[in-house]
Amino acid sequence: YDELRNKVGNFTHRSLSFLFKNFPEGIDAKAFQTAASSPELIKIREKIAKTTALLDGIQPVKALSEILLLGQAANEFFQTAAPWKKIKESREATEILLAESVLYIAAFGALLEPFVPSIAGKIRANLGLGMDSLLPAYRGQAGALLKPFEQGLKLPKEPEVALPQIDLDLIKKWKETLKG
Repeated sequence: YDELRNKVGNFTHRSLSFLFKNFPEGIDAKAFQTAASSPELIKIREKIAKTTALLDGIQPVKALSEILLLGQAANEFFQTAAPWKKIKESREATEILLAESVLYIAAFGALLEPFVPSIAGKIRANLGLGMDSLLPAYRGQAGALLKPFEQGLKLPKEPEVALPQIDLDLIKKWKETLKG
């Protein structure tokens, strides 16, 4: 859980919080059109294809490992792109960077469904999407990832944490209570 929270949850919340704070009007469709030809989308498509092939081959542990690798790539992308710096130079370039981040997040919202459906649902809800809008991507049609964003994206509300920190002291206390 910690690795999933650190690689996927942290990226998702950081990206969407930055988007919500700095682009309350949302991201224009043009930013997603530009993101459609980015190297980041190629990485996402490759991981979706690999993950769905592993799931089809009944290799869920390897499939989840691919999702974690995608989370690592997303974090590295966001950290290297540094939107907090880029926004001072160009809002348009930052908007494209955030569109790329949203595509990573949408991929997580689809790919995590068979593993942790409630978390996948929270990720999609943060984007204002239902599973039906990402079902083709979930089934391996990575190109369908862009479809929900043809009109752009305005977050429906302030993003919620999809993978909260687990209070280990509370878990210990519950274990002790359940023993007695």
